[in-house]
Order: sequence, then structure tokens, then C-alpha cells
Amino acid sequence: WMSTRDSLTTTTTLGFRIDGVTSREQPRASPAELQQIRGAEAVLPMLLRVLPPAKAEDDMQRRRRIALARQILSQLELLLLALEASPFFKSHEFIGSSLLFVAHNFGATVHLIDLAKTQPLPPGTVIDHRRQWQ
Repeated sequence: WMSTRDSLTTTTTLGFRIDGVTSREQPRASPAELQQIRGAEAVLPMLLRVLPPAKAEDDMQRRRRIALARQILSQLELLLLALEASPFFKSHEFIGSSLLFVAHNFGATVHLIDLAKTQPLPPGTVIDHRRQWQ
């Protein structure tokens, strides 16, 4: 089931999929919209929905959205560096883990969550989490 589901999303080509985009007020993407994401070109517009909405004429809100996007990118880059250097990350599989993006008018954070199914690999096995599942 997971292999079939992954083949219908960006999981096999990009290594992740977007399962939800919501806000305090309402969902910002429907399940049908999320299922349509097939390639990298569709990911960025969907991730922009994580940011607080802005009116086109509101320059302050536009600058705030840019700052939030930069915070998210910076945190993703730092997380990538930390995980690539981590012996724990190289020696464990992370089934069902997620990145939680939190953005509001005053800041943005990225969290690695849903680690309940994290399992150690057999002794001596090292993975980089970039190759397809074997």
C-alpha cells in the first residue's frame, strides 16, 4: 500500500510529499489539490500557502512573507546539515516521520516530528535517506 501511495505522489521523485496545509482559520489546501502534486514545480506554490496570506498592495506583509520564507529555508538547510552529520540518522529508518512547518506573522519554524516508527538498521548498515527504498 505504501509503495503504491508513494508512487502516486512526489515521494518517489523528491523523497517527500505534502500531506496537509492548514491554518488556524481553515485548511489552505484540499486533499484533492495535494494529490495533484506530482513534481517539484508544484511544490513551491503549495508551500507558499503555509505563509500568512497577504494583500497585493501591502508592502509590509509582502516583506514579512519573504522574511518567513527565508527563515523556513534557513531552518531546512540547518536541519539537512545536522541530519547528514548525524550517525543516528544514518543508522535508522524513519517511517512515517514528518516535517511540521509553523508560520505566523512573527516567525517560522520547522520541526521533525512523528518519530514513533523510527527503527535501528541492522548493525553495519548505513543509509543516506536519498535513495529509493529497497
